[in-house]
Amino acid sequence: MPPRKVASNISVLNRQRVHRLDARSIRRFAGEVATVLGKTDSSVAIVFITDAAMREYNHRYRGYDKPTDVLSFEGEQDYLGDIVISTETAWKQAKNSRTLSFDDNIRRLLLHGFLHLSGYDHETDHGEMRAIERSARTSGSPADIMVASWRANRATEPGSAPRWSSRAHDQAGDRKSTR
Repeated sequence: MPPRKVASNISVLNRQRVHRLDARSIRRFAGEVATVLGKTDSSVAIVFITDAAMREYNHRYRGYDKPTDVLSFEGEQDYLGDIVISTETAWKQAKNSRTLSFDDNIRRLLLHGFLHLSGYDHETDHGEMRAIERSARTSGSPADIMVASWRANRATEPGSAPRWSSRAHDQAGDRKSTR
């Protein structure tokens, strides 16, 4: 069996200085997830920002005047999109959890963003996305869970792609956000 192609077109941009991040580890994890999703020829940007910046994005694109943990902005063609994460919110979530470290939470949010960019939508998919995330948390291997889910989708729809939905751009040309 030939070696699996690994995603390599992943940009990690740190636009905050509140919390220390391991860009290499983040890029490696994101590459694993992108590979599992079959997105090795797609580019993605992962951007880490402050709560203040996230509040602006969340207000502009979703109408909520408060920060959130992660937003995903779908790209076009070979550009999968942007995953934007507030490190301050991620830190607070980890601090308030008995089991979640900051680094684990960053990985959880990356997985969440990738699932959105791959067409999953926890608001409309009858629990499929949440089940994948829950399984990933308990197994400790998001990539393995995603492979199993992808294969299950493929098995239920022979000859077709998984049931990924797509997001449209709004009329002003701005990319729509998915949470």
